[in-house]
Amino acid sequence: METYTVRKLSFFVLVAGLLLSTGLVAGERIDPTKATIEENSAVLWYDVRLLGVEGQGWSDTKAKFDRLPAKAEGVVRDAVWGLSHHSAGMAIRFKTDADTIHARWELTSSGLDMPHMPATGVSGLDLYVKTEAGSWRWLANGRPTTFPENQVTLAESIPAGDREYMLYLPLYN
Repeated sequence: METYTVRKLSFFVLVAGLLLSTGLVAGERIDPTKATIEENSAVLWYDVRLLGVEGQGWSDTKAKFDRLPAKAEGVVRDAVWGLSHHSAGMAIRFKTDADTIHARWELTSSGLDMPHMPATGVSGLDLYVKTEAGSWRWLANGRPTTFPENQVTLAESIPAGDREYMLYLPLYN
C-alpha cells in the first residue's frame, strides 16, 4: 500500500497596514520554508507580503494595498484619497503543485456588499489559473460572510502538476 502526502496551500491576506513585499517575481514558485503551519493541520499558510502584489502603481504607500503614494494625501480630494485605500485591480501571482488552495483574509469595513454589488465583488477574492495554452481561466471565488475575518477553501482535488495562479484581492474592502 502506498502512502500519499496531501499538500494544501493557503494564503493569509491582510487588507490593511502591511509591510512592503519582498519583491518576488510574479508567478514565482512558492518557497515552503516561508509557510506557517496551523496546529493539528496539514495546511501551509503563506502571507501575501512574501509573494508581491501586482496592479499597484506605487510602493511608497501609506498602507500596503493603497493605490496612491503617501505623498498624495492632502493633495488629492478627500473622496479620491478615500477611494485610494481600495485594493481594486491588485493581484498576487504564484506557482504551486498544491491539490487544495485555501484563503484567509481580513476586511477593513463591515460593509461586505453594496446596494448595486454583491459581497463577492465588494469584499471577495477571485482565483484564476493559467491554462496550458497560456490564457487565464476563472477557477473560484472567496465569498465573504463575516467581518473582519474570512476563511474559505477556494479549490480542492486539483489534479497533480505545477500551475500558475492569480488571486485578485477585494475590489473595495
